[in-house]
Amino acid sequence: MLALNDTTDANMSRKGSPSGNVTAIADTSGTVVERYDYDPYGKVSFFNGSWTSLSSSNYDQDVLFAGYRFDVESGLYHVRFRMYHPTLGRWLQRDPTGCEFRSHRVRRDFRAVRACPDEAAAYNWPACEVDCVGATV
Repeated sequence: MLALNDTTDANMSRKGSPSGNVTAIADTSGTVVERYDYDPYGKVSFFNGSWTSLSSSNYDQDVLFAGYRFDVESGLYHVRFRMYHPTLGRWLQRDPTGCEFRSHRVRRDFRAVRACPDEAAAYNWPACEVDCVGATV
């Protein structure tokens, strides 16, 4: 459980799933006062403690899907240096590291595990154990 940042909700705690989604907020007695449900791409639905639908969070809860910060006005998640659109299920900006983790950028070399030397070579190889920045897949 993580304590909420807002001083008005200092006595509340977040409940989460193993995937990092915040699924509920509970008061000090452990009673769930608000619940969250997500579609597979992160679009959030708000409910009170007894599963009655709400239009938005009554507790100004901004940490939701996968622990990302949710912007109520835009309906987008702010994740480090870019925004994620849960309805489209995609990022709105390119990865600032310059490496997008797609299957064509990753390859499998059964003789040795190594990073993709360039994008042209990645198209001609089957998938590998190491992505183009050297992180293990």
